[in-house]
Amino acid sequence: MQIKTYSDWSIYLEKYANGEDAVLEIIQNGVFELDAGTTLRFYEKIQNTYIARKKSIFDKFNRELGITSAKSNNDFIIIFRNLNNLLLGLNNFVQVKVIPEDLKKILVDDYTQYIDDLKSRFTKVFNSNFEVLSSVKSLGIPKQTIIQSQEGANEENKQTNTRKIIF
Repeated sequence: MQIKTYSDWSIYLEKYANGEDAVLEIIQNGVFELDAGTTLRFYEKIQNTYIARKKSIFDKFNRELGITSAKSNNDFIIIFRNLNNLLLGLNNFVQVKVIPEDLKKILVDDYTQYIDDLKSRFTKVFNSNFEVLSSVKSLGIPKQTIIQSQEGANEENKQTNTRKIIF
C-alpha cells in the first residue's frame, strides 16, 4: 500500500506516534505532493509525530528505570539496549525520504542532539563502570551514519524531485 493523501498520512503518522513501528515501512514508501493547502499542515503533522514518538520513548525508558529497580550491570545493559532499540525506530523516521529536506535537517539535528544529551548524562553517571558505559556510548546510530544517509538522500532528491510547491 502506498499512502498519498493528507488524510492517509494523518492516519499513519498518528499510528506511528502511538508506537506502531509496523507502519514505518508504509510511511517510508509514501508519496506526498506538497501544495499550498497542505504544506504547513504536513510539516506540523511530521513534527508533532516526531515529538510524540520521542516523548513516548522517554516515558518508556523512565518507566523501565523505575519499575525494574536495576541493581546489576546486566540490568542497566538490558535497559540501555531496549532504549537503543526504541531509538532506532526514531532514527529511521527522521530519515524518511518523503520528508522535505529542510524539515528533515531540523529533525536529524534534534535527534542527534537528543542522543548526545542522553550519552552525556549517562556517561557522567556510569563513568567508572566500563560495561554499562559501553552500552551508553552505543545509544542511537552514530552521527556519521545519519549524515551519510542524509547526504545520499540529498543526492537522490536532486535527481528525482517530483514535489511541486504552489504559493
